[in-house]
Amino acid sequence: MKKISILLSLFGLLAACASKPNHDDVPPEERLPHRHGHVEPAPKEVQPPAEPQIDLVAIQRFLNIKRNYKDLGYSEKVFNTCDVGYGYSKTQNCDVKYFVVSHFRLQCRDSEGTISTILSEEDLKPIDKQEIYWSLNNERGTLYTDSEGYGQIRTVASESQRGQRVKLALRDDFLYLRAELLKQITVPRNWCN
Repeated sequence: MKKISILLSLFGLLAACASKPNHDDVPPEERLPHRHGHVEPAPKEVQPPAEPQIDLVAIQRFLNIKRNYKDLGYSEKVFNTCDVGYGYSKTQNCDVKYFVVSHFRLQCRDSEGTISTILSEEDLKPIDKQEIYWSLNNERGTLYTDSEGYGQIRTVASESQRGQRVKLALRDDFLYLRAELLKQITVPRNWCN
């Protein structure tokens, strides 16, 4: 009986050694633990090429688009990406782009709906220090209005955005305007709540 027990133990040991996977060809950092202690090679991740970080402030300075924040309205300037740098390669993927800058002021009135009276400055309250989400065609971002309700959109596009619609949103409220008309904007009272 003792011989049978020893033979069974040896047989079990041989079977366990024969079924153990060999992972010597896979480096330890590429192995993933498995439920039963079994280790599988980690899948190779393909990283997309990193998007260049474009410095819009530096490009605005380079293109000499100097505007006071109270100078409301839309402007754009065409440039070649290889001429400016600031995140664009000076030698590869040269392309013509449009630098877009739009200054506006956002204020709310103390009423809702259509009104028949002319609003004075006393009837308006600036939408101050608020995070505004914007989108202009395929470009989007966020900005913060200042204490007087002034804001600025700055972006680069592949074509003129002058006739495109811009969307401004504050929480659940939003509006659409053609980009070239974005200047002094008066919105209903709920924007100030």
